[in-house]
Amino acid sequence: MSERPPEASLSDASDDIPRAWIEGAPMPILPAKQAAKPWALHRSPRRIKKDDVPLLRWPDQAPLGSPAADAHIHTIVESFLARFRTPTTIVSYRKALRGFFDWWGRDGQADPLTVPLLRAYQTYLVDTVEPRTVNFYLATLRSFCRWMVDQGEFPWNPMDEIRSLRIPKGFVRDSLSEDEIRQLLQVLPRSGATRAAHELALRNYALAVLWCAVGLRSIELARAQRRHLDFDQGHHLLKIHGKGDDMAGKPVVLEPWVMAPLRTYLEYHDQWHQPDGAGHARPAHDHHPLFSWTRGPGAYRSRKHNPALTRSCRPIGVRVIQNMMRDYMRQAGLLNQTVGDTTNIRRITPHSLRHSAATIALEHGAPIHQVQEMLRHADIQTTMLYTHNKERITNAAEHRIPDFTTHPERGNIDKTGTTKERFETNREK
Repeated sequence: MSERPPEASLSDASDDIPRAWIEGAPMPILPAKQAAKPWALHRSPRRIKKDDVPLLRWPDQAPLGSPAADAHIHTIVESFLARFRTPTTIVSYRKALRGFFDWWGRDGQADPLTVPLLRAYQTYLVDTVEPRTVNFYLATLRSFCRWMVDQGEFPWNPMDEIRSLRIPKGFVRDSLSEDEIRQLLQVLPRSGATRAAHELALRNYALAVLWCAVGLRSIELARAQRRHLDFDQGHHLLKIHGKGDDMAGKPVVLEPWVMAPLRTYLEYHDQWHQPDGAGHARPAHDHHPLFSWTRGPGAYRSRKHNPALTRSCRPIGVRVIQNMMRDYMRQAGLLNQTVGDTTNIRRITPHSLRHSAATIALEHGAPIHQVQEMLRHADIQTTMLYTHNKERITNAAEHRIPDFTTHPERGNIDKTGTTKERFETNREK
């Protein structure tokens, strides 16, 4: 059995990390040069192969899990993340980079960072996570190495030698049919016994109808605000604050049957939350969320004195929206369904409602560019996947191949009938 590395004490920590940081004091974001200093190594001037070039070393006297190691990892990761603004991006990148450093130093005495080590990390990811997660972790590490090159810490980007996995184009999740969407909406309650329960029922139903009608992302539902509602050319609109955007921009059209439950919910919400202490109605605040929590007036206090929050108008988060829809899908019996006669489980998640809206719109004759605008796809090739999947299955060449297990006369291709009609004819015979 190999000997365990010696425990690192605070006195053994690198001089580059102040003692106050290791003892739990807040850590400021350091300049890149200072953050990368503990990881730097002396490079040889002779010409060697890229695979043999060590780019980083694990800091001395800082085994993984020690306060010194945590301080070193924190400083270099946070210095890299300082250029990003979106909180979700920062959280995702931090998780991916922290996962790499945890893997790198897991044996106590880590080898220098080289291209072979990065290949070993890729092999580890392939064996432990999904292919798309592998590519995301590698992309994050590639961005980190590019940043190190920009800061002058790397002579070249070692991740250029690491290829991402080739994943076929397509959608990870399946879509629902029109009958399944109606089945889903039928399980949602329309009223409640108490005031809070009634508002909750109205809110969830309005949110579900909006989700099914225009195929929003859950983050877009969470970001929606009252001021994003608009009316133009006789139609109700909702401007969407999409992922990666700094503000709401492109609109989606809300049909009357979509606006009806939304208007009912907002009117009931305002009757309870908007009046002041004397009972007088107040106009909705500009930043009032479209869908709010339902804990009653005065349940929240804003540290920033946001009037919308002080009226208990706190927006519901992405996790709450997804969990709510997942529960209703389970009640409707849409989860854990098998695919045809196989034992495979249909890939149904709350995000399937986005695919369902696009698929149903195309089936009812919507132009492909209009579906692209509804989904706010930057590249129309992404929207074309919906039509490709449908055409590939409906008009597949496999339908034109005769049944070789029957008599030749019975196995002739019926060029005039549909696949279903040919199947029914053969079965009757």
